[in-house]
Amino acid sequence: MSMTPPDYVQFPAGWYAKKGRLDELKEVCRLDPQAISERDNFDGTPLIRGAEGNHTHVVEYLIALGADVNARTIYNITALHHASLNGNLECIRLLVSKGADVNIKNSKGKTPADWANEAVASQILDILKHPKRSEQINQRDTAGNLSREHKLSFWRKFREGLRGH
Repeated sequence: MSMTPPDYVQFPAGWYAKKGRLDELKEVCRLDPQAISERDNFDGTPLIRGAEGNHTHVVEYLIALGADVNARTIYNITALHHASLNGNLECIRLLVSKGADVNIKNSKGKTPADWANEAVASQILDILKHPKRSEQINQRDTAGNLSREHKLSFWRKFREGLRGH
């Protein structure tokens, strides 16, 4: 089943990448080979959005087309930052094997390793603060990726930090 982006979406390749819609992304890239380099309002590329959406198959496809593995958003966030936050080992290995810079820092001076560490620390703190709730919530999916709840918690803290600067 095909999915069409909402009217407000100006950069369909990034939208499809974030949603994990590989067939639609392939069609956009077939019609416009430059779509792999398009930038959204935050300077994110389809590769960055694919990693943010936790879609290794999309990341792999975009790399095969020549996407820049070290592209950065306006906050200097890379696909590797997102893969690290998601705890997506397959995507991390793929990006690193294709030359992603493991020492690249975002606008807050954080490397992908820092993001991975903070995401895990967030899980530990949640368990310690809410032991009953943590028994009921599966914090990782079957692939071992962080739950949506923990990613949202991380992003809230990240945005709060940006406002503090």
